[in-house]
Amino acid sequence: MKLPNCLAFVAGLVGSLLSSAQEAHDWENQHVFRVNKEAPRATSMPFPSVDEALQKKRLESPYCRVLNGDWKFHWVSEPSQRPRDFFSTDFDDSSWKTIPVPSNVELLGYGTPIYCNHPYPFKPIPPVVMAEPPKDFTTYLERNPVSSYRHRFTVPEAWQGRHTFLTFNGVSSAFYLWINGEKVGYSQDSRTPAEFEISKFLQPGENTLAVEVYRYSDGSYLECQDFWRLSGIFRDVYLWSSAPLQLQDSFVRGGLTDDYQSGTLFFSPTVRDLSGGESDFTIHAELRDAGGQLIAAPVVKGKAGQTVDYEIPGGLQIKPWSAEEPNLYDFTVTLRDGRGRVMDHYASRMGFSRSEIKDGQLLVNGQPILIKGVNRHDHHPELGHYLTEEQMREDLLIAKQNNINAIRTAHYPNDPRFYELCDELGLYLCAEANIESHGMGYGEKSLAKDPSWEKAHLDRVINMVEAFKNHPSIILWSLGNEGGDGVNFVAAAKWIKENEPSRPVHYERAGLAAHVDLYSPMYASHQRCLQYCRNEEKKPLAQQRPLIQCEYSHAMGNSSGGLWDYWQIFEKERLLQGGFIWDYIDQGLLESKPAPAILRDLSSQKNNLQLNGSVDEEKGLTQGRVTLPHHERFNFKGPFLVRAEVVSHGNSGQNAIVTKGDDGWALKINAAGELEFFIYDQGFRTVTAALPEGFDNKRHEVAGAFDGEALRLYLDGVEIASRPYQGRVNGNQKPVGISTNADFPDRSFHGEIRQVEIVALDEKKATNTLLGIDFTKFERQGEARTYYAFGGDYGDKPNDDNFCCNGILASDRTPTPQLAEVKFCYQNIGIEFPADETVRITNKRFFTALQGVAFHVTYSLNGKEQSRQALAVPPLAPGESHEAKLTPPALPARPGSELVATVTATLQEPTPWAEAGHQLAWGQKVLAGQAAVIPPRLTRDLPRPPKAEKKDGQLIYATRGVRLAIGEKSGLLESYQTEGKEWLRAPLALNFWRAPTDNDRANRFVARNGMWKTAGEQATVTALREEIASGHTRIPHTTALSVDFALPVGDSTATVSYQIEDTGRLHIETTLFLKGEKLDEIPRAGFVTELPGSLDQLAWYGRGPDESYRDRRHGQALGLYQLPVSEAWFPYVEPQETGNRSEVRFASLTDATGRGLTVRGVGEPINLTARPFRPADLEGPRHPCDIPQRKITSLLIDHAQTGVGGINSWGAQPLPKHKLKAQGELQWRFCLEPAR
Repeated sequence: MKLPNCLAFVAGLVGSLLSSAQEAHDWENQHVFRVNKEAPRATSMPFPSVDEALQKKRLESPYCRVLNGDWKFHWVSEPSQRPRDFFSTDFDDSSWKTIPVPSNVELLGYGTPIYCNHPYPFKPIPPVVMAEPPKDFTTYLERNPVSSYRHRFTVPEAWQGRHTFLTFNGVSSAFYLWINGEKVGYSQDSRTPAEFEISKFLQPGENTLAVEVYRYSDGSYLECQDFWRLSGIFRDVYLWSSAPLQLQDSFVRGGLTDDYQSGTLFFSPTVRDLSGGESDFTIHAELRDAGGQLIAAPVVKGKAGQTVDYEIPGGLQIKPWSAEEPNLYDFTVTLRDGRGRVMDHYASRMGFSRSEIKDGQLLVNGQPILIKGVNRHDHHPELGHYLTEEQMREDLLIAKQNNINAIRTAHYPNDPRFYELCDELGLYLCAEANIESHGMGYGEKSLAKDPSWEKAHLDRVINMVEAFKNHPSIILWSLGNEGGDGVNFVAAAKWIKENEPSRPVHYERAGLAAHVDLYSPMYASHQRCLQYCRNEEKKPLAQQRPLIQCEYSHAMGNSSGGLWDYWQIFEKERLLQGGFIWDYIDQGLLESKPAPAILRDLSSQKNNLQLNGSVDEEKGLTQGRVTLPHHERFNFKGPFLVRAEVVSHGNSGQNAIVTKGDDGWALKINAAGELEFFIYDQGFRTVTAALPEGFDNKRHEVAGAFDGEALRLYLDGVEIASRPYQGRVNGNQKPVGISTNADFPDRSFHGEIRQVEIVALDEKKATNTLLGIDFTKFERQGEARTYYAFGGDYGDKPNDDNFCCNGILASDRTPTPQLAEVKFCYQNIGIEFPADETVRITNKRFFTALQGVAFHVTYSLNGKEQSRQALAVPPLAPGESHEAKLTPPALPARPGSELVATVTATLQEPTPWAEAGHQLAWGQKVLAGQAAVIPPRLTRDLPRPPKAEKKDGQLIYATRGVRLAIGEKSGLLESYQTEGKEWLRAPLALNFWRAPTDNDRANRFVARNGMWKTAGEQATVTALREEIASGHTRIPHTTALSVDFALPVGDSTATVSYQIEDTGRLHIETTLFLKGEKLDEIPRAGFVTELPGSLDQLAWYGRGPDESYRDRRHGQALGLYQLPVSEAWFPYVEPQETGNRSEVRFASLTDATGRGLTVRGVGEPINLTARPFRPADLEGPRHPCDIPQRKITSLLIDHAQTGVGGINSWGAQPLPKHKLKAQGELQWRFCLEPAR
């Protein structure tokens, strides 16, 4: 079945490719993508014996020699500079350096790493890659780098009389191969093996191979994936040897009968005679189970050049393969010639499974399943696209341990060993072809619609299917990703269905077209998923298709909100069968930067400068940005001047030089390449001037000025443009940005900024310098720091910033806080509490009983374990449930007590993917009581409540060693002391803002909610009332003080009531009255203060141990936790909101002696955040290592915070029910007291 479809396809190409190669560069010709390459084949390796084939890995065969190691290397930035005769045997490479193979050359200093989502890094004129791009593109100077490799090797003497092949498992993007000075062939498709027979090119003794790798080729148009654009030989390279009579390929497929009761076997070997004859052959195959028991022994005879099919249509008594039970069988092949002589032995591990779409559902082995999946890129923070077997295994083990059952190989085939590991460990695969032409769009320019690209598309699909067709872990074939849809994908799907129809075909861009088998959208909202079900259910059952999201729950930064809500509908709706989270692992590259540079403001104002970037003693600010916190001095009431000394490296969109948001003022180079100065006043008041030829790459002084009469532009001290203007300058609360814009942070200056000056001018033209910076003068303090680089960190353009960091694992595989949510939502064991003293256990697996699982219930009182008991649960079949009675201890009569039952399910014995005791699932229930209340007094002898002493504008209360002060003007708690120790370094102030998350930045969060950013700071006292009461206030025998605040948001107000006990415990009740049009949501509602850095230990009773939010909290269990404040936040690759602890009953911040403060929720839990830096420090830094190091602890005590969202990261907001709506009233209470 294979010869006429695959081998003939490849053979038919060779003649046309060789002739067309003369018409253009092979690497700029979509018709040329393989020259003298072997036809794609199933992964295999010959061995001298069956025992060795069974016992050794493929690359350990005596007939294999791995060539990985140090190779001679040369690099140039564009093809004309390459050494043209480097492949000659007498070429002198003694001056060349060496490079490790496999590797990506850019990570070793050869060329620039570029991260793009979907733009091409070159100017796209298919199939050309050498067209001149914009001057600010990295490819303007690195037009198409060429890497030249040389390596010497010898062929083992034992291989004499055999044929030698050379395999490259991954080379990006195109390469030529020479052996001993003779040209062997050419290859594209960087993600599937490229194999060449090199026997006729070899010589006795030492041989020399030479490889010429082009970073860009026409193949790059089909490799426009959302990842780092890197090149080089990045996977294994090896020689292997075959007998003259060769098992060229074999299709080994284990299936199930239509009733799913027994196994089927399809075996289709292709044998060829490398000597050119038509020899007879005999194949003796054996199928054995894990215990060595013989299941079947096919014997196949034929002539070389033929493909012979052998089939057992049923009756094999086997155990099916599934992700839950990855049962594998040994399949060995012994090839003999017509005289009975053994040629070679082969072995593989196969499984029996069946994947199909039936009555609107994806079935595996006849059973509807749920895809609990992730998308996974090949990525390592130091090695780039090269991963060792150990690293691949680690990724899969983490997946299994966190209830992930499926992986989409986004967006290309992986290393062959990856598929073997998935077979062994048990993970379903959506196997994706190496096709994405996203940068061409989906319209008429889409390469999917261009028939001249059909064979290039087909080649990549065929390469994948032929290489990996024998793996039971593959349950879906994917035609590629985001390449539009058209005739080329129709042809690719047709080829699969004619040649390997045993798995359904997926392709997102095809929608519900006939050439795909399921509906697999990206980022469909919860409502859209439900609407699909209602519409699809109107069709006849046989015409319905399942919805499986190929990408969903975008996990960029502090995200994954709403995942629990997805799984509530996935588990309910028949047509919704899960999806693949985007994505599994952040794609950050480990880098280091020198100790932080400290910039000084040379003006008398001594502004606080926050540098997030790189400075150089010669060039000044070369990368990143500088921000100044908002100050009214930069909201000009009259004339002013902004001046900068710059070196532009070319236009790249909006180049911010100095700005105050997009509704204040700015000096910049605009998208048209003009110098521009604007003032905002109910619209943009702008003056522009064209820049002279030769402006770029030279030092210039540019300035914009408003003198009360006109806006003026200056270049090198000469006025070049003006525009009359006598209006006002709009004020705002935004920071001043240098090489950035507070409203558009990515609008950086493409070049160098050496000096910046901002000057206020009075009516007499006298000057007052408000800011003066010389970026060439700085000092460094501290130590060098490491960080994970993302787009733009290498000066790469175009780039998509940190859009490559969307993982539920960090780049180094550290779990992000999202992973626990994923593990919980993906649990295969349901643990519910239908009643206070009843737990229901449900087996949510699809194939296996609940055997080998230990269940326990732990009873905790306010987070402290009281008892732990085993739960007897029978071996439930899939879908079955069991209810067990709980026997909790009695709840103490003491108020403030909370009894919680936690049920866990753990492994009783080790498995190939986890140790014994590994937790599979958990569930929790508050059985009785409430911890978020304040215990009553235990004595009837009540002292008089404290009275206020007015001093220095404060109301001071002192009692029992506690002294606190509330400002008469501020209305805020300004001091809290115990035994003379001050615990507040800043007032406890109202706070309604959070540092925007990645999702926030994209969904207009700042534009929608920016009015709340400084609303707490600008709150003004409108009334202050004090009274002392002994029984009629909320808390008897307290001093009550109420403060009314006006907020600068609509007509909103707040009332804060302080109630002070004689013990020093301070109760704070807040009511927020939200009034105003166009109010959407509040980022958060609460308070913020600053504590001494000595309070560096955080303990809390609430959800943990990691951060949690209102729409991402289910994976964090209620408990008592403790950790250093330095670890109470997560270093997302680009700083943003982090560290919130939800449903906190009480928490303490203490020093090494145990002294400090305790915060308690009153009536209901609170949210609490403690971090070793200020909230504003999260806004502006490009990397976590840029966050200022301060000897403080910031404390945020919140009633609530809006959800983080996660449907996508380019506009979607949190689900309405997870937003903190700015409507009506919000009321909450908590108290402060000394830690004891």
